[in-house]
Amino acid sequence: MLPFVVYDIQVLNECRMSILHIYSFDLPSHKYLQEKKQVFEVAQEAGEWLVEKNPDDDEVAVEVVTILSKAQAKMNTIETKVDDRRDKLQAAILESQDIQITFVEFLNDMAGIEEELSAMRPVSAVMDTLKEQEREHKV
Repeated sequence: MLPFVVYDIQVLNECRMSILHIYSFDLPSHKYLQEKKQVFEVAQEAGEWLVEKNPDDDEVAVEVVTILSKAQAKMNTIETKVDDRRDKLQAAILESQDIQITFVEFLNDMAGIEEELSAMRPVSAVMDTLKEQEREHKV
């Protein structure tokens, strides 16, 4: 394999890792989100308990519903962003794999051409030999 080929494959892998880093930056982990969902569920249960224990106080019910609605909206927003980033990351990974496959095919083609060229005789300065080489090349 040619020396530039090894270097280019390394560069391609570094680009792929950069893509992974870009899309994973500031992306909350799945475990972290699960923990926050559990906290939210506990808060919901506590809110329901508060509403049940204060059936005559409408202000408590309104306040609990308001707080829980805002928290739910924030959770939905975060989940949507995480899902979007995950989709972009998966698309970028698939694209980088396609590029790598195409690049490897290109490198294989280049290696084949290099072998072909190295097997050819050098171009002659004699006109008759040059015409003979041209005929061989066309065949």
